[in-house]
Amino acid sequence: MNIKAVLVSICKIHEATKGLTILSEEFDSEFLSFLQPRNELMNAYQHIIRAVSNKIGLREEKNNDVEDYTITNLGKALSHEYRAFFDTADYLSISLRKKITEELRPFSSDTIKTVLVDYYSTYRPRIDRITKEIANLRESKDIGKTDELLPSVERYNAELHKLLDIHSCIINAVPTLMELEKKQASKDKKGFYIKFGLVIITALATGFVSWLVAVFTH
Repeated sequence: MNIKAVLVSICKIHEATKGLTILSEEFDSEFLSFLQPRNELMNAYQHIIRAVSNKIGLREEKNNDVEDYTITNLGKALSHEYRAFFDTADYLSISLRKKITEELRPFSSDTIKTVLVDYYSTYRPRIDRITKEIANLRESKDIGKTDELLPSVERYNAELHKLLDIHSCIINAVPTLMELEKKQASKDKKGFYIKFGLVIITALATGFVSWLVAVFTH
C-alpha cells in the first residue's frame, strides 16, 4: 500500500473507532476504565508523529530511506488503529447482547411474544447470526493482511449497527411490555382471589351440608 492508501485506512478506521467509543461510553460507564483501546490509539499516534516528522525532515533516521521509514511507521499506526477498533467493537458487542438479555429478563415469554411478535422468529435468530458473524470476524482478523483491514472493520461496524437497531426496538417496546405484564399480574391476582373465594365457599357449603345431615339424622 502507498502512503495515501494507508492514511485513508487509518482515518476511516479511526473514525469508526471514535463512533463506537461514544456508543460504548453511553451503554456502559465501565468502558471508561477499559484502557486497552486508548493505549492502542496512543501508540498509533506515536507512529504517525514519527512518520510525519521523518517526512518533513524534523526527524532523520540514518541508513533509512525516508519513504520506507514513513510507510513502515504508518503501517504500524494502522495496526494499532485496527486493534483499537476491534477492542472497542468487541466490548460494545458484548455489552449490547448483555443489555438485550437484561431488558427482556423481567418479562415472561408470553408477554414478549405478544408485544414483540417477531422476537423469537426473527430477532432472536438474527442476534444469533450476528453473534456468529462477529465471532468469525474476530477469528479471521489478521493484522498482517493490510488490504483486508478496512473491509473487516466495515463488516464488523455493520453487524454492530444491526445489533443497535434490535436493541432500540426492544427499548421502545419496554413500556408496553411493562404495561402488559402489570395487567397480567393484576388478572392473575384477581383470578387467585376468585379461586380462593370459591374454595372457601365450597368448604363452607360442604360443612353446612354436613351439619344439616348430622342434625336431621339424629
